[in-house]
Amino acid sequence: MQYVIKADGEAVRFKKNKIKKTLLKAGASRELANFISNKIEHKFRKGMTTEQVLRYALKLLKKHKRPEVAYRYNLKRAIMSMGPAGFAFEEFISQLLKEYGYVTTTNNFLKGKNVDHEVDVIARKKLVGMVECKYHNHPGNKSDLKVAMYTYARFLDIKKRNKINYPWLITNTKCTNHAIRYSLGVKQKITGWLYPKGESLQELIVRKNLYPTTILGPVYGKIKDILSKNKILMCRDLINPDLKILRNSGIKDRDLKNISMQAKKICSF
Repeated sequence: MQYVIKADGEAVRFKKNKIKKTLLKAGASRELANFISNKIEHKFRKGMTTEQVLRYALKLLKKHKRPEVAYRYNLKRAIMSMGPAGFAFEEFISQLLKEYGYVTTTNNFLKGKNVDHEVDVIARKKLVGMVECKYHNHPGNKSDLKVAMYTYARFLDIKKRNKINYPWLITNTKCTNHAIRYSLGVKQKITGWLYPKGESLQELIVRKNLYPTTILGPVYGKIKDILSKNKILMCRDLINPDLKILRNSGIKDRDLKNISMQAKKICSF
């Protein structure tokens, strides 16, 4: 039995089928997914990390001229590169929730029973939710019990005065078992990486092709900052972007054409 080392140091069983399923979800053909998962299994050595497995898979995808699949396969890392402060992640979550029928506002300042609070996102549908966006930019970090308790404590302080119906913790990493158990116990909604099944963050993104702009290879440095400043955080918004705004912001036509072309490929799956 072979084990792969995760970013947090935990050793877990190496599963070729898991790699294959992830590749298929990213848009690889069954033939290509089989080929890459078999190559990884053949190359696998004791002590390999998930990061090494990821890099090798991305290398093979690009070698087979499927960069758009490579970008989608690298979704988790793309979200982690939104930072470092997390403001872009909060805006991204606000835009994502709008696609699921919520009316959202960001940068909310609310008076609580005891102290004032800055709430990342207020999400309104039938009920009103207080959304705490917990952003991590390092692989291996998890949202733990303290984060869950902190979110719920803030909810208790602001709920009556502001007519907030429920708390909602959304994070770009996995949640610990204690965080999940606590949230379930106090009826706090929790959305993380791989949780809950069918409604996890990556599933909400993939279901409606709401891929972040940071998933694109050409989005780097100054370009990423300009897009974020203009609240252009999803690839689909680059398919027919407001060229005047972006040109005035200093992005060259060559780069605009490049990222627009890549965005179309990402969102065509």
